[in-house]
Amino acid sequence: MVSAAPVLHYFAAYGSCEVIRMALHYFHVPFTEVNYDFRQWSAAKASGLFEFTEMPMMEIGEKRYVLSAAILRYLCQLYAAYPTDVMEIAKVEAIREMHDEIYEAVMPFMYIGQVEAAKDWFRLHMSSYLPLIEAQLQANPSGQGRYFLGSHVSIADFIMFEMGFNFFLRPQMMDLGLEFQFEAPRYFAFLREFPQTDVEFAEYMKLPKELAF
Repeated sequence: MVSAAPVLHYFAAYGSCEVIRMALHYFHVPFTEVNYDFRQWSAAKASGLFEFTEMPMMEIGEKRYVLSAAILRYLCQLYAAYPTDVMEIAKVEAIREMHDEIYEAVMPFMYIGQVEAAKDWFRLHMSSYLPLIEAQLQANPSGQGRYFLGSHVSIADFIMFEMGFNFFLRPQMMDLGLEFQFEAPRYFAFLREFPQTDVEFAEYMKLPKELAF
């Protein structure tokens, strides 16, 4: 368990920090945030406090952790939500690479506010990814549609839930979700049901979701 309340450093936006917030709420870890605008960040990253001059950064006492994938992996290992079986680890890494491939293609549109251009990308390409996501859920009957690996939460669930929320459930994107829900019924059922696996996380997901990407 964490030795002190974490402090997250990031912009006042969802971005790559949101999956970390989700995990902290799921694991019932109280935390605070320090948010930056771009001018403040320019000064802060020259301070030497940010390894690789990157955010998000998470402070726990005297220790600092950077980059969302590494922070999420650390938290999931700490709270027994990272697999130890080598085959399951390979599945996690495959899911992470698919996630990253999608993000690398579409997030440049999001960051500059071209939401409609992002939606056009999804309409052209997402149908090739959704069957792969459906197959992962189908291949794990013990998860009963709520988990990608085994019968309890894992890092794979946070990766795939945050992606689905970001691109299909966020208010700005709900019309896209309505278009794709019939192409991936298992995945969209997962997006509805996963928050119900933890009360605090479910309450967090009920909060208004109107921040910038």
